[in-house]
Amino acid sequence: MDSAERVLATFKKLPVDRVAVNHCSFSSRAASHVLGKEAFVGGGIQRRREAKAHYEGWHDEFLERSYQDAILLAKFTNQDIWRTEYWRLDIAPTKKVDEHTYLFGSLMMCFRESCQNFESCQ
Repeated sequence: MDSAERVLATFKKLPVDRVAVNHCSFSSRAASHVLGKEAFVGGGIQRRREAKAHYEGWHDEFLERSYQDAILLAKFTNQDIWRTEYWRLDIAPTKKVDEHTYLFGSLMMCFRESCQNFESCQ
């Protein structure tokens, strides 16, 4: 069976050759290890990348790289259902406060690379 046949058969409650595979999420660190390059997927770090791409003017390239890396990761890990978009922060920051902090109107967000997460700042 190919992936489409397997997934459709699963939804129809028909026999399949194996369980359909879907990894609902990959951290950027794990995906980068699997692919052998920095992977533009993940959670908090992906939001930081998107804020940076918006701010620096390369958002279209960010979107394309994110999409291509998600497809490559899905193929490489032999997934039957593909997640082509990871966490998004699709608003442009109005100001870069420092290396890890961006202002989005009246909301300030701090992105800490060490924990690959973000938090609202006071």
